[in-house]
Amino acid sequence: MAPRGKLAYFFGEPLKILTYFLPLYLSTAANKKEDFWTQFNPVWAEAYKELDKDEKEELKDLEESYKDEKKATQEENQEQKKKKGCRKAVLKPLPQTSERLNELRECGADLTKIKQWYWNQRTKDKGRKVEPFRVWLSRLTAQQGRPCHLQMTWVLWWDLQHGDVLRLR
Repeated sequence: MAPRGKLAYFFGEPLKILTYFLPLYLSTAANKKEDFWTQFNPVWAEAYKELDKDEKEELKDLEESYKDEKKATQEENQEQKKKKGCRKAVLKPLPQTSERLNELRECGADLTKIKQWYWNQRTKDKGRKVEPFRVWLSRLTAQQGRPCHLQMTWVLWWDLQHGDVLRLR
């Protein structure tokens, strides 16, 4: 079965550096993020040097070939679904990124990708903080079971002329 969602941009050592600084990022106030970036940027710059022109071109070529390979796999999976149906189709997994592509991505990661990663982690952290209370909150806001309906009572009338019993609501 093909993996769901977007594939991660950072793997291995860069991910370790990012997660190491994550508690510091989450603890800094929104108006004090400059303090975080002054601590983070030198460590990142020391670990991952800027790409030169040839490496940037190689990164671009590898990204394009990976996207083409991924698109071809997705199209093939779509064809399988159309031929055999969604349940019986045997889908190919999406291709994995090569080591060289990951290496160049790490070195060529611009500040916007890093900020985006931290922003996503912050959003996930907010969701984790609510999690212990989610059951309690859902019980307060949701109805349990079927809604209650009042049963209307039947009124029995005896028809004296015909001798029948009439049930009326």
